[in-house]
Amino acid sequence: MVREIVRIGGVETMVEIPGLGDPDARRIIAILAAIPKLERAGNLAPVYLLEEMARQYIERGGTVQSWRAYETTLGVPQSKTRQPKSLFQPSLRWANGGKLDTTGRLAKLAAPLDEWMELGDKRPSPITSEPGTSEFAEWLDESHGYTNVAERRRDENYSESECAYTAATRHDRQRANQAAGHRLPRLREAEAAPTPMALHLDLNRKLRCPATGCNGARNVATWRSRSANQAAANVSHNPSN
Repeated sequence: MVREIVRIGGVETMVEIPGLGDPDARRIIAILAAIPKLERAGNLAPVYLLEEMARQYIERGGTVQSWRAYETTLGVPQSKTRQPKSLFQPSLRWANGGKLDTTGRLAKLAAPLDEWMELGDKRPSPITSEPGTSEFAEWLDESHGYTNVAERRRDENYSESECAYTAATRHDRQRANQAAGHRLPRLREAEAAPTPMALHLDLNRKLRCPATGCNGARNVATWRSRSANQAAANVSHNPSN
């Protein structure tokens, strides 16, 4: 570990950082570590950091490939499964000691650099003799700071995702309605036709005898005949009637 003094806007602080042999990398790490400490120069510290990273991007070749090659020399971890959405967030995370970005601060710092990259040939120059006075710094000031850029980009990405989700949901609903429309006539036919169970219940209701539980018209006649014979027998056993 080595100690570095960071001076921004007439304010200075001392930070401890890894003793790397690359002075540019040490400067980025030192400024990033000093941002929380430089409260009176809090608005300038992020500008200095982003300006320095943009300058190094240009001086290291000014291409995505050259920047990633530079990260490799520094030991910045590279994802083997997929490329990160932000070109600069891996190096910021590395400069922050590899800690998880639980507060989202590194993502917000990377957002203006990503937007600056998207400007292509219209990118404002970060090269300057006095930190914080470059065209890049002026562009960032006109954009109302790095946090505003990050929030705007987040809202734009959210709106695009929401539109995609809404379109997908609408498509699924239309397919469901079409399928339901095709099934409706068959459903009505099925409802109109009596089920085998209904037929069975109707037959039982029509053919079941009221007393003996026998089935069929023949059984009904037999039940009536037996009832008449029983009544005659009762009369013969009671002569007084």
